[in-house]
Amino acid sequence: MQLKAIRVFRSLFAAVVLLVPVLSFSADADEVQRLVDKARIDELLVRYTHALDTLDPDKYASVFTEDAVFEQGPDNARHGRDEIRSIITGLIESREQRESAGTATPTLMHHVMTNATLEFVSDDEAHHYAYWMTIIGGEDGYRVASMGHYEDVIVRQGDRWLIQNRKLLR
Repeated sequence: MQLKAIRVFRSLFAAVVLLVPVLSFSADADEVQRLVDKARIDELLVRYTHALDTLDPDKYASVFTEDAVFEQGPDNARHGRDEIRSIITGLIESREQRESAGTATPTLMHHVMTNATLEFVSDDEAHHYAYWMTIIGGEDGYRVASMGHYEDVIVRQGDRWLIQNRKLLR
């Protein structure tokens, strides 16, 4: 009889252990959605960095809303995807000019974001803050070319998160 009671207790205990996470999961649907949103925003920011480092103007512009503003100082703002796309096409043109002049050296470019914070201000808007570094290099090694921080407003449009406003500060 005692052995049967132990088996029943083990079965009930196992059921409770398995059931509690399920109940907690359904009770915290908002928290789960926040985690999904955060993962999508993290992926957005990785796409941004990858597009910048690979000089892909279309991919770069695609992480911004159609009416986005990219501020690089008080007198230097780009408005809309086409102007933001020109950041990358300008880098490509500059590199091509240096290559044709014989002054270009093979350069790898890596952008690093660190110490990031993300605050959801509503279901459809988040504020992001991160330090950034541009690391360039080639055969002679690598160096930090510039650094600063980003202040972003990121918004949900449909099922996607996009950058609506980015301030690049040094």
